Amino acid sequence: MENASQALLMAAAILIGVLIIAVGVYLFTMFGNNSSTMYDQLTQRQTDEFNAQFYKYEDQETVRIHDIITVANIAKENNLNYEYTSTNEGPFYITVTISNLSGSEGQNLETMDTEKANELLSKYSVNGSNPIYFKCTAVTFNDDTKRVNSITFEKID
Repeated sequence: MENASQALLMAAAILIGVLIIAVGVYLFTMFGNNSSTMYDQLTQRQTDEFNAQFYKYEDQETVRIHDIITVANIAKENNLNYEYTSTNEGPFYITVTISNLSGSEGQNLETMDTEKANELLSKYSVNGSNPIYFKCTAVTFNDDTKRVNSITFEKID
C-alpha cells in the first residue's frame, strides 16, 4: 500500500510539472503574438504617417510650385536615407514629376539641386500678378512596401 501511495504522489508531481510547462508555453505564445501584433500596428502607423505627407496633395488643384519643391525635398531625403544613388533603384525610391512641362524640366525633381529649385520657383511662382497652380494627378505606392513610390503633378493652364 505504501508503494501505491508513493506512485500516486509521483504521478501527481509529473502531472503538475506538465501543467506548469503547458501554462508556460501558452503564455510565451500569447506574449509573442501580442508583441508581433503591436509591432505590425506600429509599422503600419509609421507607413501611414509617411504616406500622409504625399496623399494630402491627391486630387488637389491648387498646388503651388513651393509645395512641389517641398514634396521633392521629402522624396530626396527619403532616397538619401535609403542610400539610393540613381532613379528607381529600390522599393523605397520615390519619384516626383510634373508631367506637362517642356523637355526634362519636370522630370526627376527628387534629384534636383538648389539651382534648379530656384529656377522652377522663379519661373512658376506667378504669371504677372496671378499665381500659377498645379494639380496632383497621381499618387502611387509600392505593392510590397505599401509606401508611396511616385507622385505626379500637372501644370494647370
